[in-house]
Formats: sequence, structure tokens, C-alpha cells
Amino acid sequence: MKVDISRYRFFTFEYKDDFDGNFSFGGNKSGYAFKGEDLQIKGWILPNFDTESYQLNLEVIENGRVIKSYPIELLDSPDVASQFKDMSAAVKSRYHLTIDHNLLQNDEYVVRLAYNSQAGRQRKRIKVWDIALISDTCKTPPVFVVGSPRAGTTAIGNSLRIALGAKNYGEHHFIELQKRINQTINEYFTTYHTRSDVGTFIEDISPALVKLKFENNVKDLYSHWNTGNYIVDKTPGRNMLNCIPLLLEIWPESKFIYCKRRAYENVRSRLAKFPNLDIYQHSSQWVETMNTWRKVKKHIPRNNFIELDQQDMRKECSDLKIFLKSFLTDELVNRVIEGLNDIEPQKSNYTDKDNFDSNIVKSICGDEMQLNGYSLDPQKYYD
Repeated sequence: MKVDISRYRFFTFEYKDDFDGNFSFGGNKSGYAFKGEDLQIKGWILPNFDTESYQLNLEVIENGRVIKSYPIELLDSPDVASQFKDMSAAVKSRYHLTIDHNLLQNDEYVVRLAYNSQAGRQRKRIKVWDIALISDTCKTPPVFVVGSPRAGTTAIGNSLRIALGAKNYGEHHFIELQKRINQTINEYFTTYHTRSDVGTFIEDISPALVKLKFENNVKDLYSHWNTGNYIVDKTPGRNMLNCIPLLLEIWPESKFIYCKRRAYENVRSRLAKFPNLDIYQHSSQWVETMNTWRKVKKHIPRNNFIELDQQDMRKECSDLKIFLKSFLTDELVNRVIEGLNDIEPQKSNYTDKDNFDSNIVKSICGDEMQLNGYSLDPQKYYD
């Protein structure tokens, strides 16, 4: 059935665990593919097996049927030859492929690079990689409020929800489910004993397509259950930060607001709010959260995230305004800022029983505090 499709979402699965040899995939492995824009793929391939009886093909597959198949001629590759000097095949091992989006008219496709051979009645296939493309019609833009608990995520999340008319979920804690599903899919397609047996469904179906279909279900749930023109997901904690690469696969346009707070203030607030954990556990979690963010933010386009310290949230908010104006109207930006100024910050009921000791916090969190420009002097916030 033909449908009006303006963009596809794509994901790449590489058969490195089963391929006898080496190969490199160049270009983005996930993202959006827009109608009218060809997808360019570069790389090289260097099998360890005799390829004389095989033909390297680029196949376009729809509903399990190959609708187009292109023989691939490998190109000169002096750079690869210099890396693999003992392999004569390395002199011609590069490819530069173009996927014509005019082929794409329906909901989903798989583009597969594979060696194919027909020896008598027995068909052999050695897969290199798959690119699955699936139509993407869920276009509600998401804003994710992440960071450490007790660092201002509630204030930011609530001001965004109210201003943008998003559904009022206090926290989501949902995307971790898809992360676990993806891990199961990857493990299944790389370890199950019949995964390479030609003639089985598991060998024929693309792991990339399976993953995209599960992810599209999550994207569809977010769009339909989070009513409004925007999705606002406030989920603090380390697990959500570790899901950011997945969020960028599902929503490449994602915006992130990272809320942080110095360890002294954050740990003391945590102890009052969550007394079931001790100061050592809260301090270690603070370090892990800050360290995780520093690693995962490298995956996010620089204009798609901002870091906010709770200490500065209710000041002029000039950096936040600039960030919000990159994807919101001036009217909505003003609503967010006004809402942030109107919301009363959550207060922690500190007592002498909190067992707070700044020396313990300093011993565990000191290095990370200094990396983030915080003073180790409890009476002075920034260095």
C-alpha cells in the first residue's frame, strides 16, 4: 500500500560476530532519511574466505522479497592495503554506495550487503550488514529533563510541562524498558544457534528491522499517551543518562536539559529525601551521575543540550532562554521562564539526624567537583 512518507528512520546492524574477515562501515549508523535525499554509504570489506564463487550484492528487500539487487565492484584502496600489507585483496576493498530514495514508496525496507553463492542446489549467503528503514510518522518533538535527583529537575520539568501543555507525568522511567529489549535483540541475533542457517526465518529477517519496529512502538506510545504538541520527559538518575544514545536513535532531534548541583548540597538534600541510602551511597551516585553525563553528552549535537546548575536556575536564565529559543517560539520561552520563576523550589527538611559530613562527601566527590568547577570549600560554591 502506498502511503505519503516524508521521512524514514534507519538503523544499521553489522554481522561482525559471524563475518569471517574485517570490514568497516562509514557514515551514520542511525538517524532520519528524508524522501528525495540519497543515502551515501562508504566503507571497506576484506573477507578471509575465497570469494571466487561469491558475488557481492547490495539488495533492497521489501517484505522478505528482494526487489532490487546490484552487483558491487570494489574500488582501489591503497589506505586499506597499507594497513593489511599481507593480504593481496586489500588493494581493491573499498565501496561507495548510494541508496536511491526514489525506490522507497512503502512503509519499510531492508538494504543488505551480502556475499551470495549458488553451489548446485545449495544457496549460500554471507551477510555483512543491514540497513533497515521504516516510515516515521510520529513527529511530536521531545524534551528530556535529566540529571541528578534533587538538582532542579522537578522545577524545570514542571515549568516546561505547564508552558508547553504537555501531559503531567511527574516522571517517566519508561525508556529503560526499550534499552533492555534492544540488548535482548542484539544478544539473540548474535548467539542463537540457528541464526546463520539459510532457510530459517531468523537467518532471513533483519535484526535492524526487528529493533526499529520495537522502537517505533515505543515512539508511538510516547506520542499518543503524551498528549500535546510536545513530549516532556523528566526522568532523573543514572539509568536515564545511560539511555541517551538510545533516545538519539529514536528521536535524533531530541533536546536535553541536564540539571546539576554541587555534591555538598545535593548529597545533603538526598539524605533528607531518601534516608534509606547512606552518605557513602549518595556520594557515589553523585559521582557516577556526573561522570556518566560527561561521557554520554559527547553523543549529543552541541546545540541540542544545555547544562543548568540549580544554584543559577532562578537568576536571569539568559543561557536557558537562548537554548529554548532554538526550538520554541518567544511566547513559549517566556512562559517557561515565568513558570520557572513562579514555581517554589522543593525544600529539604534538614535535621541533625541527616548524618551529613562534608569531609566524607569531599573524599568521595572532590575530584569530580573540581572537574565541574565547584569549590571544595563548603562555604564557596564555585572556584
